[in-house]
Parts: sequence; structure tokens; C-alpha cells
Amino acid sequence: MPKTAHLFTVTFGGWYQRTTLHLSEIYDLFALGKSSLNLSSEKIDVMLIQKLCAPAAQEKKTAAGTAKKTSGKAGRTPSKTDRKEPASFNFGNSEIVANLNLKGITYGPEIKAAVSGRIVAVDNMMDIGPLNIVINDSPVNFKSKLVSNRDGISYSAVGNIKQLNVHPLVQLFVEGDMRNIELTVEALDMDIKGVGVDTPELWDNMTGKTNITLKDISVPNAFGKTPIGHILMIPFEVLSKFQTLNLNQDSGKKTDQAFAFVNNFYKSAETIRLTTGKAELLSQNRRIYVNNCEFKGDVVSNLAVKGYAGLGSDRGLDVNSNLTMSQITATVHITGTVDNPQYNIQDAVSS
Repeated sequence: MPKTAHLFTVTFGGWYQRTTLHLSEIYDLFALGKSSLNLSSEKIDVMLIQKLCAPAAQEKKTAAGTAKKTSGKAGRTPSKTDRKEPASFNFGNSEIVANLNLKGITYGPEIKAAVSGRIVAVDNMMDIGPLNIVINDSPVNFKSKLVSNRDGISYSAVGNIKQLNVHPLVQLFVEGDMRNIELTVEALDMDIKGVGVDTPELWDNMTGKTNITLKDISVPNAFGKTPIGHILMIPFEVLSKFQTLNLNQDSGKKTDQAFAFVNNFYKSAETIRLTTGKAELLSQNRRIYVNNCEFKGDVVSNLAVKGYAGLGSDRGLDVNSNLTMSQITATVHITGTVDNPQYNIQDAVSS
């Protein structure tokens, strides 16, 4: 009886097949001055791709480090007046159109996503979107236009997010105690524009507004060690010092619990849990203006913040913050800079 040969089927699909151009696309590129790329997938394992590219990335990083050490020994010390050339791009005269229909995107077991939409690039311009993105069943819509010129890349961006739990994303991309941040973005609406994608130009030239609503917030102690986190946590810092002052506040079980909670927060990695949060942010005149910013929780009755902060070449700060926990209220006027905020605890007590 003759042996039956086993049949094997090899299927090329997903992201791999779109690493090459079809002949028709090459023809369109040269004959018509444009190319339309239909990029589709049923499965993209981003973590697998990252692992495959890791050796090459490490080799490049090592070579860059060696070159930096060599140039540092023989070259001159960079001057403070040296200015890095602004980021730029140019795609040439041929129009490139990418039609995206990417399904089954994964990054480990916690991230599942899909992207559909269109990207058009020609000369010094790029139109992105509208892009319809789904991350763990949460919709993200985004549209942007980029133009590269002598002063840098000018941009406009409009986007919104609904019901996105950011904890899985934080777990993958953030290290240390900050990985313990938990929150869900109930809604985010953004409409911004500006010139420059590098700091400080990014913040200096940005105009626009962003409204955000949050829920189920858990903030670890480590957040207070970041510049913005420190500013938001200053009222808790003030409250932790109230017991050392003669405040003539009514003492009670809830008051003692509030003091103990705040003190423990600053002595350990405990977290502050908040049920809801919201903020209206306006970017203009090199500053981020914070309006209608409010957080509420079970222990934290209310935390309200209003004022402005500079994140670019202007690092000025002027914020009024009001914190109520149990029967204790701390009202703090914070000035100085983002990197070195200042406040007067006696003013907070007397208010």
C-alpha cells in the first residue's frame, strides 16, 4: 500500500504580508505620483515584534553610547547657546495613502486593540485620520494634520476617549510604584494646535482645550514625587502638618482618622482613593490654565484646584487649592515655579 504524503498549508497574513508593495502600487507610485496602501490584519502581536527587534535595537543603542563616549572625549563641550534643529519630515512629491484595517492587535494578555482609518502623506504634509481605535473595547477617535516647516512641525489634533481603563497600559509602560496608578477615563475631549513637537516649544506654542472626566481613581504615594503630582498633593502635605500647630479645631474620631490617613500616606506607599474627578484645561500664552478641576472620594470629601502652570520655557505657577477631609479644610495658595512650588502654611491655617 503506497504511503500517503502529509499535506502542509502555509498561510501568509496579518502584518507580514504588508511589508512589501504590490506591483500595482509600485506602478501607481511612479506613473501616477501616488500610491494607495491597503493595510489590513487579523492578528498583530506587538510584544512578539518587540522581542524580534530587541537585539537590533540593543546593538544600535550600544553603538550610540560608544559614539557618545568617543565624541565626548575628543569633542568640545556643548554650549548653552547650541540649539537643536527642530524635527522635520518630507515625503517627496508622490502622494502616499494608507488605508488601515488592523484587527487583533495585542500587547501581552492585557491589551487588545484595533485600528481603522486613513493616513495621507505628501511633501511636507500628513493628514492622519479620522482614526477609529478600540482599546480593550473602549473607543478612541483621533484626527490630526501635520505640516513640516522651518520653525518645526505645526500640528492640529482633535480626539476623544470613552470609558478607558488606563491601568493595563500603565502596567506595561510605567515602572516603579507609579505602576499602581489606577483610573478610568469616562470621557476626554481634546482640541489643540501649535508649532513644535520638542520641549519647550511644544508647551510654549500650544493653544486649545481639553476636558476630562475620571472615575475609580487610585493615586500612589510616588505620584506626589513628580512635579505635577507634588503640586496636587501639597494640600495633603499641609494637612499633615496641621497637628503640630495650634488650630483650635474640633477634635473627633473622624478628624483623627483624617490626620492618621494623611500621615500614613506620606510615610508609606499607601494610596489615596477617589471616586470621581474632572478638569477643564486651557492652553494659551505659554501656560496651562486649570479650571473646574475637582476630585471627590470617601475620605477625601473634596479637592478643588484652579490656576495656571507653565510647562515650557515659562515655568511659572499660580494655583489655589482647597482640600476638605472629614472636618478639616486646608486652603493653599501655591506660587513659585513648577519645579519649586512655594506656599505659606500660616496662610493656609488662617484661611
